[in-house]
Amino acid sequence: MVLSFTENKIKLMNAWIYVGADCDKLHWCKVGKTSGDLKTRHRSPQNPNYFIYGAFEIKDNSVDAIENFLHDKLNCYDDIRRFNHFGTGNPSECYEFNPHTMMDVIENLILDDYPSSVWVNVYDRIDYRYMCPDELQKWWSDDDKRETNKWIGLEEPSVVTPTTRCVSEFDRLGVVLSQDRYEAKSITPLIELGYGKYIDQETGDTIDFDDMDDDDYDDDH
Repeated sequence: MVLSFTENKIKLMNAWIYVGADCDKLHWCKVGKTSGDLKTRHRSPQNPNYFIYGAFEIKDNSVDAIENFLHDKLNCYDDIRRFNHFGTGNPSECYEFNPHTMMDVIENLILDDYPSSVWVNVYDRIDYRYMCPDELQKWWSDDDKRETNKWIGLEEPSVVTPTTRCVSEFDRLGVVLSQDRYEAKSITPLIELGYGKYIDQETGDTIDFDDMDDDDYDDDH
């Protein structure tokens, strides 16, 4: 039996590098891996605040190597603090860092050393990924934007952002319902027409990558 591209993708795309978050903490995240359904990692018996913030699907058998590589690399960042287990003193998979920002860090590290293990789109970004709902991301994405603006020197109103909060029981309705699955979605707003031509779904423009001059790209491409 010959499987369609979609069926093949479903069978092959069964490993994830994920970033977990705590709904009450702005600067806390976990970096981990799993094979199969991402739902197996969407909760923690020890922490009811835990959920999957985002994840990248890995298309080969390198997920173990990628996870080890990521933790080794993250140890080199001065502004990313890795927590040790209180009971043993051993390094954990958890960090004092914004999960939204961590998704960007993880993406860049994977693209630098394991680009063939993920689907890379025409914008040089990892295409197939899971992200929690946009409305849930806002607390963390706003903080990420403030920190980015501060880093590039843009002045912003001096607002003190609380790093903790208390999500009420009324708002604890579940990110993914029990009957649902975590699905990877493409972030590429393009429809392929063939022969190097695409339609941008956001603008309706037709893009012909074969006709683009080398001057259209910067030195990094």
